[in-house]
Amino acid sequence: MKKQLLVLVGLFLMSASSFAIHGGRDAKAGELPSTVGFAVQDSPGRFRTFCSGTLIDAQTVLTAAHCHGEAGAEEAYVVFSLDANRADAVVLPISKWIVHDQWNEESVDEMDPRNTHDIALAKFSGVMPETHRAAEILMEDAFVKRGTQILVAGYGYKEESMEPGPDGWPQMPTGAGVLRSTRVRVLDAQFSATEVLTNEVKSGTNSADSGGSAFIRRGPKYYLWGVTSRGLPGQDGVYTRISRYLDWIRLNIPSAK
Repeated sequence: MKKQLLVLVGLFLMSASSFAIHGGRDAKAGELPSTVGFAVQDSPGRFRTFCSGTLIDAQTVLTAAHCHGEAGAEEAYVVFSLDANRADAVVLPISKWIVHDQWNEESVDEMDPRNTHDIALAKFSGVMPETHRAAEILMEDAFVKRGTQILVAGYGYKEESMEPGPDGWPQMPTGAGVLRSTRVRVLDAQFSATEVLTNEVKSGTNSADSGGSAFIRRGPKYYLWGVTSRGLPGQDGVYTRISRYLDWIRLNIPSAK
């Protein structure tokens, strides 16, 4: 998740535990079968996650638009595993990115960005493993209100020190690729016409959780309603409302019609 970080001059070592989902836990086998990771291959058998996403059909992942702008995204893989570096992890190459045409990367650098259209689709080649399945999208989310509990999931960054780079500033740690989840509550359901704000002081998402799943429980089932977009100062999280983009999804995925 694109957290706006304030880095102090002279700080050369920084704990990176805050770069994974905090206040949550590692997913167990059989949990979150629709949440996947995006990764680049650093070396044979070694994958570095940089974003997360959610399966919405047999060959399509719903994610954040800004994930397409990450280094190596055009040669990235979709990871189907609780841990991207497990020997039995299934990784399939991304064949096509479809980024929302109103996404503007520069907009997220504004002081108070709203309605950023931070949503994208990634098509992959190959067969989705039987351990995974597409999420069911929540078509109407009017009951997502202040205080509503949300289940969020993503792959996060590796918990290690951030070593200084050539310029003396801490460098972003490499991705761990471990799927984690936690629960947050809606702070402002009307943050913008297409986004919701959550309170993530005690638990929430961080870097490489971008594009990850945001579920809501209705009865015995969990439905996908949001995409992890970014963080704001004060440990608040911004999520894209999928219901506002159903026509765009259907236009780009025939199976969703």
